[in-house]
Amino acid sequence: MKKPVITTYKIREASRKEPGWWVGAPSATYVEGYGFLLGYRLRGGDGRRGYENRLAFSQDGISFEDIVVFEGKALSTRSMERPCIRKIGDEFICYLSYVDSETDRWKIDFVTSDSPEKLDIKNLRPALNGSDCNAEAVKDPYVVVGDGNVNMYVSYAQKVANINEIESDIRDSGDVFTIQSVLSRTGLATSTDGKQFTWSGSVLNPRPNLLDSHTARLSGIIPFSPKDLVFYDANTDEGSNYEEEATLAIMDSDTEIRPLGRLESWISQLSADRIRYVDPILVNNNLYVYYERTTSSGAHDLCVSVMRWGEQS
Repeated sequence: MKKPVITTYKIREASRKEPGWWVGAPSATYVEGYGFLLGYRLRGGDGRRGYENRLAFSQDGISFEDIVVFEGKALSTRSMERPCIRKIGDEFICYLSYVDSETDRWKIDFVTSDSPEKLDIKNLRPALNGSDCNAEAVKDPYVVVGDGNVNMYVSYAQKVANINEIESDIRDSGDVFTIQSVLSRTGLATSTDGKQFTWSGSVLNPRPNLLDSHTARLSGIIPFSPKDLVFYDANTDEGSNYEEEATLAIMDSDTEIRPLGRLESWISQLSADRIRYVDPILVNNNLYVYYERTTSSGAHDLCVSVMRWGEQS
């Protein structure tokens, strides 16, 4: 079997080369007859946190033009995180995860349109929140569109028994996932139309004393035989909440994901730097792997590594 030729491109770079300034949390899709669509998040290290989501278009999967901007101030939110864009039936649906201004909890809403350029944050509708799944918060959706079914994998925090003891910490931070006692898990919600979801439960959990003991957040899936390959972000404590590491797993079924480990030799083929939010899509036998990369300055850039099997390396 031929080895792929891997070429890496920087799609967007942080507006400042300083810690806390990020562009990333990508979510990509390819629509036949249209092209590539890429959703991503911008973060400011000046206290604004995740202040904006953008949707970009490309014909080649490498050079992208922004076509829609979703501003956090329109939601009165303290932060936005990973968006997810999909075409479901005749509609384009973009899922947005952000901190609710009233509860200070992450939730997921969506907008729809017959064209990506027409997606409007004013038409936002609820998709999933913590109360729908007996959780404190849900964020970072990854949506898989099947034949008559839609699976949404999300990062979620289970209900906390001693919530009154940490409520002030949650209110102060606006991010329950930064609390030491709160673990980040991956859960599944199912739907027939991509709009109304039913909670199914947990599919990937942190494991004590291992590399994912605090966080196990699914970020992408590669269709593979006999079983799909899963990328997920892992860390060991809340202190590394913003510097998770890409990790691999096997999807035994829609509801069962089995961790493989870090597999550094494979991940390092994409980047020598720390990467997270890995989202791969296969187009015309080429694998486009989108991810957020930590740079030497501490800033985060948005990159894609294209794996081509057309020639020997």
